[in-house]
Amino acid sequence: MIDIISAKGGCGAAPISLIDSKIVNGVDASLGEYPYQVSVGGFCGGSLISKTWVLTAAHCFTGKESPASLTLRLGSLRLDRQEAGSLTLSARRIIRHEDYNDFTFENDIALIELSQEVTFTDKIRPICLAKNEDIPFGGRVVATGWGTLQLGTSNHPKKLQEVELNMISEDLCKLLASADPSKFICALTPLKDTCQGDSGGPLVANLCPGRWVQVGIVSHGDECAKENAPGVYTRVSTYINWITQKTGPSSC
Repeated sequence: MIDIISAKGGCGAAPISLIDSKIVNGVDASLGEYPYQVSVGGFCGGSLISKTWVLTAAHCFTGKESPASLTLRLGSLRLDRQEAGSLTLSARRIIRHEDYNDFTFENDIALIELSQEVTFTDKIRPICLAKNEDIPFGGRVVATGWGTLQLGTSNHPKKLQEVELNMISEDLCKLLASADPSKFICALTPLKDTCQGDSGGPLVANLCPGRWVQVGIVSHGDECAKENAPGVYTRVSTYINWITQKTGPSSC
C-alpha cells in the first residue's frame, strides 16, 4: 500500500529553488532539493512515490532483469560515492506496463518495489502524483537527472542536474512529436532538455508554495535540445489507476 501521508510535510514537499539551468551543459542541484529523486542502476532515473515503490520508465528494462541485482540510490546528489544520509537498496520486483510499445514508447511506465521500506527524512521523501488538472500546459515544469550533458557523449555529471522547462500544449505536442496526448505530455525550451541517462526520471510541477507533483516521466525525444523537437514524457495522470492496481490504494 502506498503510504505517503506519513512523510514529513506530506508527499511532494520539496525545497526546490531554481536558477537558469539545463541538464545539457547543466547546473548542479542542491542537497535535499529533490528528496524524491532515485538513481535506477546508474543508467536511469526514478522517483520515490511511497515507502516501498519507485516510479520509472518501462524502456529502462528488457523484462529479463534480476530485481535483486538492480541497485537503487536514494537521498543522494552524487553517484560516484556514498553520501551521508543516502541509501542504497536492491529491488524486490520490477513491473513494466504490460502494453508498453518499444516502437511508439506508448505506456512507457514501470514500477520498482524496493527490497525494504525506507524511513522518510529531509533527504528521502516521496513525490505526489498529479491529476489531469495539475498539469500546467503553457507553464513551467522541472526535470532532474544524471543523464549525459550532450547528445552522443558519455559525459555524465558528477552531481544531480536540474532544468526548468516550458510545457507546451497538447496540440503542439501532437504536432511536433506525433505523441498521443492521452499518454504523453511535452516540454520544449530553447537549448534546454533532458538527455540520454535521464530516462525514467521525474518531471514535476509546482502545485502551491513548497508542494510539487509529478506530471511526467522522462520517455523519449528527437536528440537533445534540438530546435522544435520537444522532450516527450509519459503522462502520469493517465496511469494512476494502473499504479494503484499494482501497488495498492493510496492514502494521499
